[in-house]
Amino acid sequence: MSQNSMILKKKQFFKHNEDIIRITTYVILLFSFILFVLGETVPFGSWRFYATILCLTGILLINFFEDVVVQYFSEESNGLLFHIGVSMVLTLLAAGFGKFYNLIFIIFMIAAQSFITLKPRVAALATSIFIGIFMVIMGLIGIGIEGLINIGITLVVGMVFVVTLSLVLKQYAAQTERAEKLAMELQAANQELVEARQREKELAVAEERVRLARDIHDGLGHHLTALNIQLQVVEKMLYKKPDQAFQAVQVCRQEAKAALEEVRHSVAVMRRSPLDGRTLQEALHQLVQEFRESSGKSVNLDIQADIPDLDANTAATIFRAVQEGLTNIRKHAVDAQLISILLACQTNLLTLSIQDDGKSAADDQVSSSFGLAGLMERAEQLGGRLTSQNLAEGGFCLTLEVPITGETV
Repeated sequence: MSQNSMILKKKQFFKHNEDIIRITTYVILLFSFILFVLGETVPFGSWRFYATILCLTGILLINFFEDVVVQYFSEESNGLLFHIGVSMVLTLLAAGFGKFYNLIFIIFMIAAQSFITLKPRVAALATSIFIGIFMVIMGLIGIGIEGLINIGITLVVGMVFVVTLSLVLKQYAAQTERAEKLAMELQAANQELVEARQREKELAVAEERVRLARDIHDGLGHHLTALNIQLQVVEKMLYKKPDQAFQAVQVCRQEAKAALEEVRHSVAVMRRSPLDGRTLQEALHQLVQEFRESSGKSVNLDIQADIPDLDANTAATIFRAVQEGLTNIRKHAVDAQLISILLACQTNLLTLSIQDDGKSAADDQVSSSFGLAGLMERAEQLGGRLTSQNLAEGGFCLTLEVPITGETV
């Protein structure tokens, strides 16, 4: 049985007990009516008789309309105290007017209501005063010492049972309320957990989309850019220099093949690292050599000897940065003749700089580069930063700084 269903059954059970208490109250009052009429403690038709009947009727009505009476008070505790107080006063008046000592059952009923609805100290004080006044009234209407002792013993024994039962029911009600509150909080927490998981899934999907877009741009974009440039070369030299055009076609085939591999890797999602099992130095040398062959430009690659082994994410970011830098040079620095790439390490900080001597690219072209935006995200994820600037002497410089984590590939 689930926790929610158990709490629901407890709630229904306690509500059933409340109904039983209400019905018992009405039965006790009706029984008291009958005892008073049959007992003939005062003459039938006298003002004492009608006054007693009126008081008992008042007790019945204030119990019947208890919820309505309590609503007229700003605080529920004040309304309940008023209800108990009026019931006690009417009971004492009925005892005095009717010379009626068989109101003990009503006293037990009011005591039970007091300990269930009021604070224990308030209920104990009110009940003690109530019983004390009742005993005084019993003495005034002619009950002897022996009779008062019997009534007192009956009240003491009955009150022990009534108070114990009332406190148990009150404690049970409090536990049920706490259980209901905890169940509601648990349900709310479960709902928040479900929503958090959904948001986590959506975030994971979004991150994966960004990663795929970044990889497609860094890998496929690089090869397609090279392919486009080589096709332009073929178009210009097809008739004038067929041999060079043929060589360009061969490069196009290599770039198209490499682009196809990038597409296959991206679609497979769990694509291998762009290093493909090679060291970073080997991958960078191959990338630069391919760029030299396809562009005809001079590239100076300087990798300092103190570069430590890098973790997979850092190594991949360095490779992608060089790839993006060369791709941007193809696009925006066609007249560049010398390209310098420096990878150095200083005090646990890895620095990569890519510089060319071509005509400086426009600022809007640099800021709108999707590849540079992707590299900035990669750098931030690694705790580093990416900067780019046009050089005063001409050319463009891309700088990536990444802290070294100390993990090996």
